[in-house]
Amino acid sequence: MQHTALFPPCISNCDAKVECGSWAPVAGTTCPLNVCCDQYGYCGVTSEFCSTGCQSNCDQPPATALSNDSLYLTGNQRDVSFIRTDSITHLYVAFGYITPDTYEIFPIPGSDMATFLQIMQPKHNAPGLRIYLSLGGWSFSHNGTDGQPVFGDLSSTPAKRSTFITNLASFMRQYGFDGVDLDWEYPGAPDRGGTTADTANYVALLRDIRTWWDAQTSGWGLSFTAPTSYCYLRWFDIGNMTQYADWVNLMTYDLHGSWDSPEDDIGSFKITFRFSDLSASPLMASVALDLLWRNNVPANKVNLGLGFYGRSYTLSDPSCSSPGCPFSDPGIAGSCTGTAGILSYDEIETTLSMYQLTTYYDEIAGVNYFSWNQDQWVSFDDARSLKNKVDYANQNGLLGIFIWALDLDDMNHDALNAVLYSKGGLGAFKQQDGVGLNDFTNYTRGSGACFLGECSPTPGCTGPYQAVGHQIRCDQQGMYRQVCCPNTNTPNPNICTWRGGRCKATVFERLMTNSTPQPTLYL
Repeated sequence: MQHTALFPPCISNCDAKVECGSWAPVAGTTCPLNVCCDQYGYCGVTSEFCSTGCQSNCDQPPATALSNDSLYLTGNQRDVSFIRTDSITHLYVAFGYITPDTYEIFPIPGSDMATFLQIMQPKHNAPGLRIYLSLGGWSFSHNGTDGQPVFGDLSSTPAKRSTFITNLASFMRQYGFDGVDLDWEYPGAPDRGGTTADTANYVALLRDIRTWWDAQTSGWGLSFTAPTSYCYLRWFDIGNMTQYADWVNLMTYDLHGSWDSPEDDIGSFKITFRFSDLSASPLMASVALDLLWRNNVPANKVNLGLGFYGRSYTLSDPSCSSPGCPFSDPGIAGSCTGTAGILSYDEIETTLSMYQLTTYYDEIAGVNYFSWNQDQWVSFDDARSLKNKVDYANQNGLLGIFIWALDLDDMNHDALNAVLYSKGGLGAFKQQDGVGLNDFTNYTRGSGACFLGECSPTPGCTGPYQAVGHQIRCDQQGMYRQVCCPNTNTPNPNICTWRGGRCKATVFERLMTNSTPQPTLYL
């Protein structure tokens, strides 16, 4: 008698085990990042994991702290003169490049050295502006690149970490950076060349940098960038990492894009923030933040990410262009960004003007979209949706926001203006921390930084600071100011001098003032 099996035989992953709970290889195993273990032994943070049958970490934690400090972090690819410094407290330069094996730091290959050398010029108009070097990025750790194993290697032993930090400190001193941001994408992730050792090594790397920084008089800052998706964030020991960093930049953008399956529809992927209604918290952001709250990350150490660009798609059927329609490929590359599937805010505004298009606002998603040229489709943020995200950050007591990237804005800075100056926006934080040339009221300088003293008939430097160079004429008649540097960090007069004009090829511009002719401190 022939019997027929009720189920077909297993053909793959036949030895797979559940992640957590009673049926895990070690009974009672809990999930990474303290997320919920559902009744079937799988990890997640949505209601299907955390409600009926949940085995561990089932409660929803509240935000761990409240603060309304504001922070603006940016990337830059336009000419340095494009950067608007009012209301921006921090500027990130993306990216520096880490050489394999030696861990020396250089500007990223292909970047313009002249622009890199000029990046400190915004400080002329904003003495409180802090400029950070960002290391890493998606492309640096991409599969098949020389950069992919670098973070994992340099963080693996105390000696290698020491070599990297020594090189980093030398580079930061040479170019005058105020801090560093680590953007390792991503430690531990199997699809990005990660290993399980990366998790502990990343904590050790941040700890060693913090120890080195604290022993200096430079006042340097330290941050790191983190993903929102659980599949990548699970490899971050996020609670221990944040105790050594000043803050974490949470990438609440690029949650979906044309890399998702073309079998899905644009309605699934235009929603970078999903709202149950316009006044509610963004669901996808709240899920990401829930992972942080579960690991006791203070809200006032978290910056919410905003994208000054949209994700674009090529529609499968040009007659079907509403949410829920299928797409076949990334959208056609923009004339400036040059990358399929992405359009800058500037390119989006140009497209709207060129084709005289109508935009649509999705009340549930809280984002805008439109289609053009028969089969092209893009979703993006405008003043309204950017304002909603700023409100969300404020309502949840986050430290502030960061933007990728300033160079993607239009020439009128319309996207940045929407963030800063819309009703209820961040305009109240204008010139905090000394941003802006003429207002030093709330300026708190770094402990190891040189600064311009106040205008006075008898200028000078007080406390542990000494004057460098000659007095500088202020706008008011008979008023002068002095460049003051810490006694322990004053430029060596044998290699630094005041001169008029611009930097020569063999020297580096450290500080320029508004006097005429402009004296420059050269290193």
